[in-house]
Amino acid sequence: MTPQEIAEHLAAHLDTPHLDSLLQELKPQLTLEVMRALGYLAVDAARGNPYTGLQIADLSSAVARVIGSEEAQAFGIWNQGNVCIRLNEYQRALNCFRHAEKFYASARKTVEVVGLQVNQVTVLRELGAYKQALALAQKARKSGTNIQDGRVKSYMANLDIVTAWIYEEIGDFETALANYERARQVFIKLNKPNAVASGDLNRAHLLETMDRHIEAEALLYEVRAKFEEAQLTASLARADLNLGRVSYRRGQYQQALQRLELALEGFASIPLPIEVANVNLYRVAVYHKLNLPQEMITLAREAETIFQQNRMIRERVLALFYQGIGCARLGMRPPAEKYLAKARRLLHQQGAAYKLWLVDAERAEVAWQDGRLNTARRIARRVLAQIDGHKQPALAARMHLLLARYAAMAAPGNLGQARRHLEQALHMTETFHLLDEQIFSCHFLAEVRWQAGEWEASWAALQQAIQTCEHLRHDLLLDDFQLGFMEDKLPIYAQAVHQAFCRWQQQALTAGQLFGYLNLAQQAPLVETRVLHTETITESHTLLQEQLAALRQSWRWYHDKLSDLGEQDKGVDAAGVREKLVQIEAEIAELRRRDRIGRVNMAETNGMADTAPEALLGKLQARLGAKEALVQFFEVSGQVQVFLLTAEHHAVLKDVAPLQALHQQLRAWQFFVQQLSPFAEDTNDGGGVARLHLARLYRLVWQPLQPHLHQVEQLYLIIPPAWQELPVAALYDGRHYVVEQTKITYLTTAEALLQEVAETQPGSGLPPEAWVFAYSEEGRLPSVRQEAQAIAGVLSQDWQTHLMLEKDATQQALNAAAQHGRLLHLATHAVFRADNPLFSWLSLADARLTVAEWYEMPLRQRPLVVLSGCETGRGTPRGGGLLGMGRGLLAAGASGLILTLWRVEDQHSARLMTNFYAALQSERRRPASGHIIGALQQAQTAAIAAGLSPFYWAGFIYAAG
Repeated sequence: MTPQEIAEHLAAHLDTPHLDSLLQELKPQLTLEVMRALGYLAVDAARGNPYTGLQIADLSSAVARVIGSEEAQAFGIWNQGNVCIRLNEYQRALNCFRHAEKFYASARKTVEVVGLQVNQVTVLRELGAYKQALALAQKARKSGTNIQDGRVKSYMANLDIVTAWIYEEIGDFETALANYERARQVFIKLNKPNAVASGDLNRAHLLETMDRHIEAEALLYEVRAKFEEAQLTASLARADLNLGRVSYRRGQYQQALQRLELALEGFASIPLPIEVANVNLYRVAVYHKLNLPQEMITLAREAETIFQQNRMIRERVLALFYQGIGCARLGMRPPAEKYLAKARRLLHQQGAAYKLWLVDAERAEVAWQDGRLNTARRIARRVLAQIDGHKQPALAARMHLLLARYAAMAAPGNLGQARRHLEQALHMTETFHLLDEQIFSCHFLAEVRWQAGEWEASWAALQQAIQTCEHLRHDLLLDDFQLGFMEDKLPIYAQAVHQAFCRWQQQALTAGQLFGYLNLAQQAPLVETRVLHTETITESHTLLQEQLAALRQSWRWYHDKLSDLGEQDKGVDAAGVREKLVQIEAEIAELRRRDRIGRVNMAETNGMADTAPEALLGKLQARLGAKEALVQFFEVSGQVQVFLLTAEHHAVLKDVAPLQALHQQLRAWQFFVQQLSPFAEDTNDGGGVARLHLARLYRLVWQPLQPHLHQVEQLYLIIPPAWQELPVAALYDGRHYVVEQTKITYLTTAEALLQEVAETQPGSGLPPEAWVFAYSEEGRLPSVRQEAQAIAGVLSQDWQTHLMLEKDATQQALNAAAQHGRLLHLATHAVFRADNPLFSWLSLADARLTVAEWYEMPLRQRPLVVLSGCETGRGTPRGGGLLGMGRGLLAAGASGLILTLWRVEDQHSARLMTNFYAALQSERRRPASGHIIGALQQAQTAAIAAGLSPFYWAGFIYAAG
């Protein structure tokens, strides 16, 4: 047998008990050539699974022991070091190479010494010791240049690849590209396709760093196909990691996370914890663009721990960098500067110029946000002076944009200089397809041109910003991703509404076109429902679900523990329990996203929305009945504005009220319902104190609308998320509340009016199913049991009614209701979490069900859902929407919701709900679009007739979206 055949024969018996006897049998044929063949096998195997490669390297050491020579032992150690690199065990690899080099140097074997020096350069690069690595590379190249040996050619090609990576880190991109190309040609001549593919993987990384994304992506797809054909798991995962990076740089954030999830699964299957941490680091980069700062900090901190343990300075620097960015986003300036300063110090020690510039750019942004404009300007100018804008266009565009803002804001403002910087930024963003940077550059250009009185040019720049923003937004298929992405884009849409309003006043836009921009600014689409229909369950998703279930169990345990702490324990244990809860919540949110990302088809996309404003206006008017109206409040120039739409006409009501006065009255009302109402309200006086607040609000925002609403009986209402607690039904004109004359439906967006609403009345065949849940929290809510029993009694006349009381009100029962129910009623305690709305929750007998879990519970029959607990209609404004219990249910598929805006009293709530269902049954023959809100109106007017304060009934609203 040839040495190659012997090596393959031995490798085939790795896991057999006959290996030792086979080694003895083949002892006469075991040579250094066999060990060399085993070394090649080990490296090739490591590209798929480094642990398999390590087994083969250990086999070569066993062969060395049989051979018995010192050289054979040195060769075995060399093979082990090669595979340790693939396992990210860099210090161990370095020790192996240095140990082997001592022998070969003493034996005067220059070829082997050169090979081992090249390997050491690779390890030093990974450890961030760039100066030491380049010095050793120069020594190895000098020794190997004149040696005529095929192995040396391979070593020199590897050296080119390693040093190319270092040159990339220090910002010398041209030299790096030349080195990659030189190595590629050598590997092609040596007929080493796997080495060619690995080199191309690194070259694609450089092209992506240079913002040549299209070239990088095309190359990566070629490389990935080769790795997939060769079944090289680890290399395939690295290709997916790099494809994720490219997608991220191109603004394709959903696709980036899906690619990174594939890479994560590949590395975890081996497993390679360091590579998993590396993938997580790039997921952090995507979360940066999606404005998820807490998630950034958590993931980056976990990755940094692993990198620090393994002395991986380069990767640790990135982890510190992203922790700094996350802290800056959360307004935590001192820790942000601390992380960025630490990252900068490490990069300076390495001489890694490119990443040093990135850190400085972020330091400039932090200084700007902190109001230190001169510091920001100084850093930005220094970065621009050090980089080549054509090789780092994204970085250059960011710095030009910051300098443009400085020029416009500094006293006196210099709009000419601002324009010059903006022109540079826009040229780079358009040339290199830098969509995210293009959005903000166009937005600021619109501001500059508006200040200069160039109305048309400003409008054109703003349109370009919005078009790009919409393109990126509609590629995101998860709801919280869209909300996060929009968070820092809202000023662009607010400016569009402002300019559209001004252009409408100048008759440059129609009212329909103005409405189109209002709709865009308000729109925060609910996309989860559609995603649920594309899901596929794989083994990895099953594992994620198991991990989620375990974490949720832990969350409930800690939550119960926090609730049970006595006053004497608060100062000792509560802080630790809360910290643990925050950590668990971050882990749950992350696993949930990973699970949802992996279930979405990467080829699927929302595409651009149909935003033709005149067509939308026409569809809405065709939908409205004769006595119906759509009212949308919006804010422009510190004033409340109103767009009013009926079947026959539309109107824009200008300057209805000062925005500051409205916010002041809203705060007074919120303070009343949260702090004073239980003490100030006598249930028998009809709510005298409440009426004082409600009358002031009426005069501010409702009285100006009355000439347009005197014949309207059904109102569809869209209000800004910050106004969520405006109690429109209870606004008081001195004699009547609004609800006494008008039925009100809250809409998340105007287009929600066009959705088909599921019938909640009996149809043909079997009656529909109604599920009624009641859990009194061991008697703390004494009226909910009676509430549920009364409701079930009313519904049972025409519905298949399932009554789940106390211990039967379980999560399993709710899962069944989600599958089959056309109506769900939950009378239970609920808590709104303003600090983390995804973990707002309501009580069941065996669980605290969070908003995050509603997102994952598809409501198959599109039911009406009634939540009569406290604050179920509250939410945190985010990305143009309102993140809370209501949004989670609408995303899950609810056709409509009855929710509460503040803490409700269970006895009066029970009476109101019983009256609501009685009215619902009496109106069951009316159209589905009106009979629910009609029933709520009857229940609320009955409470008014009984003399109850608005505190007890006005918090209940009907919402659709």
